[in-house]
Amino acid sequence: MEVAQVLVDELKLQFEAVAKDSRAQSMAAYMKDKFVFYGIPSVPRKRMFSEWYRLYKVDILKYARQIIRYLHQSEHRELQYCAMELLGKLKKKLVADDIQLVEWMLTTKSWWDTVDYIASHFVGHLFRDLDLRDEITAKWMASGNIWLQRSCIISQLKYKEEVDVVYLFDLIDRTKGSTEFFIQKANGWALRQLSKYNSDVVRDYVMKHPNLPRVTMREAEKYL
Repeated sequence: MEVAQVLVDELKLQFEAVAKDSRAQSMAAYMKDKFVFYGIPSVPRKRMFSEWYRLYKVDILKYARQIIRYLHQSEHRELQYCAMELLGKLKKKLVADDIQLVEWMLTTKSWWDTVDYIASHFVGHLFRDLDLRDEITAKWMASGNIWLQRSCIISQLKYKEEVDVVYLFDLIDRTKGSTEFFIQKANGWALRQLSKYNSDVVRDYVMKHPNLPRVTMREAEKYL
């Protein structure tokens, strides 16, 4: 058996040993029963992941991208969270080609809990390369996939004062007529975050677009 699979199986065994059905059912219900859970809360899960990573760090990093794929395509949601956390270990070493891995994660087992983390942490990081950003944005916005579109919209959540307002407003202008909740919410969330650092430009935008969806407007005006 290949090394990457052995390492993933080791983490699975550890999670299986502490699985709790009653908690797993409530966690699944919170996610509208879209995913299967072991029933491991965030704190112990992260602790177990950290210990696994510490013990096998050399091999994990050597096969990291393959391990991420194995974790993310696993049945249980906790392992999919671990895939994101392992990608975080590589964040400073990510290159333009890694956008393919990120896109696969965004479009596989998609829901807001993984998409929002991946978009704000990794898409945003890779989109610092403006040529890559513009190329991928054109592709994702034309894809019709709401999770890829949402990822573009919220990719600058951690940019603070460095948000490219022209880029953001163009995305919102292109999607403000969407009836999809997750797009409406993303637009509002991006505006709300921007308002923390540039309230005037957000206030001006919402005044000029009074017909924004209620979900978007409510988020956008939260700190104004």
